[in-house]
Order: sequence, then structure tokens, then C-alpha cells
Amino acid sequence: MAYDPQKIINTANSFSLAADRALEQRLLGPGQFQMLLVPAVVSTAFAVELYFKGIITLESGNTQGHNLSELFKRLSPESQAALAAGLELDRQIFNQKLEAISKVFVQWRYIFEHQTANLEPLFLAKLARESKRVAEEMAASNLKRNTSDKPARSGIPR
Repeated sequence: MAYDPQKIINTANSFSLAADRALEQRLLGPGQFQMLLVPAVVSTAFAVELYFKGIITLESGNTQGHNLSELFKRLSPESQAALAAGLELDRQIFNQKLEAISKVFVQWRYIFEHQTANLEPLFLAKLARESKRVAEEMAASNLKRNTSDKPARSGIPR
């Protein structure tokens, strides 16, 4: 079953916004604040997953799974290069950092089951922003291409 890539990207945008809101600091009292770190990490990782799946859908690929490294490998070489270049990282460093966060969505949903959890939050945040940019640019280009292929309507409007 093929899914609408724009709907996937819209859902990713919702999770990205949820992550931003979860990171907002709420003052609880003098010197105390609340910030929802785990929901923010899970939502950001899920947004990246969905942006990757939106891109994969636009490229007619398989979108199964949660592992970010595996999903990244299903992107076209052009999309992979655009993401890595947008983060201004050497490809080998990018791949290492991606592999390190590839299971964040699954692991952080059940963070209480782990003694420790490693995360590079800045890389995850940058990856989310860059994934959004690439996915939205591809979707806009695809929409433009699809609408320019359709013949113009002529005659009197009904």
C-alpha cells in the first residue's frame, strides 16, 4: 500500500512541533523548572523517521522499520548526500553519528528499562531540521512536477 508522502511529512511536522513544545521550560518555583526531555527526544526521533519515510515514499522505496540507519540506506544517493552535506559533516562522521542514534525512537520510549542512555541531542536536532528541509523540498518539487504534467483546463468555467 502506497502512502501519500505529503501526509507523512505533515505528520512528521506535528511530531517535530510536539518535540519543540516538550522542550519549553515551565517555571515550577524559585530555581525550579520542568522540561519534558524524554517525550522531546522520542518525538524528534520519530519526526526524523517520518521525514525519511516521506522521502523514501517520494522515491518509491520501502518504508518499513524504525531504525534510522536502515531507513537512511533506503534513501537515494542524492538524498543521502543532501542530508549529510546539509549537516556539514564528513560522510564517515555523519554515518557514525547516525548509527549512534539509529535506535533512539525505540530505546527512549522505554528509557526506564535501561541503566544508561547515550544521545547526542544537537546532532538529532540538526538531523530533524535537515530531514524536514530535504523532505519538504522534494515534496514541493514533486507537486510542481505533477501539476505541470496535467493539461491546462480550457473553455468556460462551469
